[in-house]
Amino acid sequence: MGRTSLFDNTNNFYSIPFETSKDEVECISCAQDLSESRYLYDFSMIKIKNLAPFLQVEGEDAIGVKNLLKGLKKLPPAVRDSLIQVKLVSEDEILAQCGMNAWGCEYGGTVWIPDSGPSWPTGIYHEAAHARTDQLQSEIIKHEVGEEYISYTSYALELKRKYNQEYKPRVRFYTAEGENTENFCESCSVKVVWPNEDGTRLIEKPGVVTETEKKEIAELWSNYYFTDIGPDSRKSNFEKKWEVVAGPVYGEGLGEKIVAGHNAAKWKDGTDAPKNGVIMAYGANNFWEDVATFVEPFAEKNHDFFKQYISPSSPQYDGRYEEKLKLLYEYGFITEMDYLDVMSYKEE
Repeated sequence: MGRTSLFDNTNNFYSIPFETSKDEVECISCAQDLSESRYLYDFSMIKIKNLAPFLQVEGEDAIGVKNLLKGLKKLPPAVRDSLIQVKLVSEDEILAQCGMNAWGCEYGGTVWIPDSGPSWPTGIYHEAAHARTDQLQSEIIKHEVGEEYISYTSYALELKRKYNQEYKPRVRFYTAEGENTENFCESCSVKVVWPNEDGTRLIEKPGVVTETEKKEIAELWSNYYFTDIGPDSRKSNFEKKWEVVAGPVYGEGLGEKIVAGHNAAKWKDGTDAPKNGVIMAYGANNFWEDVATFVEPFAEKNHDFFKQYISPSSPQYDGRYEEKLKLLYEYGFITEMDYLDVMSYKEE
């Protein structure tokens, strides 16, 4: 009967038969729980601060913070800088904040991601891409409505601070039939709503604001949000260009909406393959998810993924893929090196 020897760090050894099961000698409880390592946590937080000085990070899990650092390193500067806050939270909090079957979510530059498990750099890149898209939209809104935007946001921030809320309030108008709309109407009732953890992330909080404050913020909201510049003027140039390239594909051919109650994860036939200019079924839900899914291969430098879709000689060729890659590069969602490397796979 053969035997083998196991050595520890101080050269102590133990001789066991070859056929010994690992279950007989493995000591799972002996492994150090790094999730509570203060050294790992502090080291990772310092690295994050050096990488993104203005980013706020909430979370106590050291491994989660370490995984966040790995994900942030993979982001282009413009995408990383669009993040305002990252919250590392439990699976229960992900469910409450983001909805059923969601890995994470983003709202106004703040992202919620799991505090444990694999690093999933694709997920971090996905949510950060939402933040970059939000940032581009905010810039165009500020440019178009100027003083009206500043007046509204200043007052919203004042209410946020006064009532110790985590986010700025928004305004909704309700018709006599109870329909929720953003459009101002004289006969509508007004509600001030706040982001919260119920999946929709917008809910009224009775008693938080006075009737006078409600009327004032509703008037400021109307002045800025419904200035007569048309809904398309509130879209960023990036969004306008992307939608021209994409065409009328969003919502078409999708299966059941199982993610957060409003997004489908598969095509109707149950597959997830790229088609119609999107790289997976989830991207066909809307413009936002199209962009966010399109950057995912870059998280792992999976550049050859695009080869068959950008090469005219390929049966899967669709010119929309290359045009979208150009826009991602133009607006800082991917680096020049990433873009050039992807295009190097193109075959005429």
